[in-house]
Amino acid sequence: MSGGLHVVLVGGDELALDVLRELRAVGDDVELLWRAPCRIAEDVVRLGARYRDADPEHLATWEHLSLPSGAVVVCIAQADDFNLTVGLLAREAHPHVRLILRQFDRRMAAELERVLPNAGVVAIADVAAATFAAAVLDPHIVSAFRFPEASDALLAFAAGRAEEFECAGQSLRGAEEHLRGRVMEINGHPPQDVSLEPADELIVFAPVGRLAQIASARRPIVPLPRRRHRRSLRAVLRHLDPISFSVGAALLFLYLVSAVFYSFVLHLSPLEAFYVVTSRIAENGDVSLWHASPPVEGFTIAVMVGGIALTGSVVALLTNAVVRRREESVAGMRRVGARGHVVVCGSGVVGSRVVEYLLALDVPVVIVERNPDPALVAQARDRGASVLTGDATRERTLEYAGVENALGVVALANDDTTNLKVALTARALRHDARVVLRFNNAALGRAVERHLDAGTVHALRDLAAPLVAERVAGHDVLDRIRIHGTPFTVVRRHERPLPPLCGARGGRAVVYRSGEHPEEGDVILSLIESRG
Repeated sequence: MSGGLHVVLVGGDELALDVLRELRAVGDDVELLWRAPCRIAEDVVRLGARYRDADPEHLATWEHLSLPSGAVVVCIAQADDFNLTVGLLAREAHPHVRLILRQFDRRMAAELERVLPNAGVVAIADVAAATFAAAVLDPHIVSAFRFPEASDALLAFAAGRAEEFECAGQSLRGAEEHLRGRVMEINGHPPQDVSLEPADELIVFAPVGRLAQIASARRPIVPLPRRRHRRSLRAVLRHLDPISFSVGAALLFLYLVSAVFYSFVLHLSPLEAFYVVTSRIAENGDVSLWHASPPVEGFTIAVMVGGIALTGSVVALLTNAVVRRREESVAGMRRVGARGHVVVCGSGVVGSRVVEYLLALDVPVVIVERNPDPALVAQARDRGASVLTGDATRERTLEYAGVENALGVVALANDDTTNLKVALTARALRHDARVVLRFNNAALGRAVERHLDAGTVHALRDLAAPLVAERVAGHDVLDRIRIHGTPFTVVRRHERPLPPLCGARGGRAVVYRSGEHPEEGDVILSLIESRG
């Protein structure tokens, strides 16, 4: 493994600290450049790196910084424009320096790599969205990546028992044919051509579409029993407008009391009594009441006045309910009748990429967004996705999104607490719902997985930090995975011969099985041992 690179790291959040930890683990000389106050400064020094209190957006900062030949500047702050600005200033002061830039937008990242020499760009949205989209289709998937040369195919590593991949009792060759992929590990050791036992622990590499097919056969979507519909009725009553409920109850009480009064006083049948009450309320003044006594006439006047008031109120409330429901429908708040779909809560940069990946795999998608961008709504519907405008933490919103019959839910808000609320609400509607959560706080995410039955948690920094660190070493990296205890990196194969993992052939992805070799013209991805 190589080490000893001189790295200037620009960033002040936990992702910067994770990247620094990765770089220090392989012996790189790291200096964090960030203006005070810097909440990770003490951790930086504790890890054996240096902290420089300076403003990276000033050219003078870089002019006063002495960088040796081969130095690398890594800009991984949260703002894309900040990273680009700082990178260009560093390049202005040190033309020889190599740049690594963090960008959320995949298209901007690709354009920057094309026009900016001696630079690498990590598209955080791409890195994260591939794993989020894959994990909701098969919870055994631990990481996934996009293969651009293979028509943006999604490929993934998954961990589970042989019986869960439906290859128990098969040989290694038979299992790989079944997976249309490759077995990377059996019980923590390199794979041997033996018959697989049901409890054998495997790490496999295969197209996400194939892993999703196996997962779907393993856990088909079962319609909920009728009791769920009764529960939905209780939910409607629980959320009924108190004013509407009071007016309706008052009108019903008026009907019952008046019907009983007329039935006894005028010796009418129940049907005739209800007819008299209705005529008093609806006709507003039919005085031919069989020459009734003054008390009966007085009671009738009271019924008419009360009926007028209550009937007007009921009409107003019904009109308001119809208009409100119409507004909700126009805004996108309508019940979705889909089944086997994925509910994506959050339509930011990461959410849009997740939707794109799922639709490419022919998975129906329902997007839930509180304040959707009209352009996003139009684009999503053009691609075949449904869009609901609402708060995904509310039970009613997720009911409308059809969570009860969905394949899974992906919670992708920027706030960890919001994503946790979405997950718990989804599980309340369906206890076995497959939920994938995005978390910014990696430690909190691990605690949620251990102590709450809320779903599978992936932290953005856990997905991105290893890839940024590998980019520092100069690798054109797509993914990283730990196999039989050793971290490996998926890289594009260039000059030196590397063991092939998969390739792009005729615009489609081909996974090389054990002992299989690439064909001439394949664009090859290889698996190499990581730096740390």
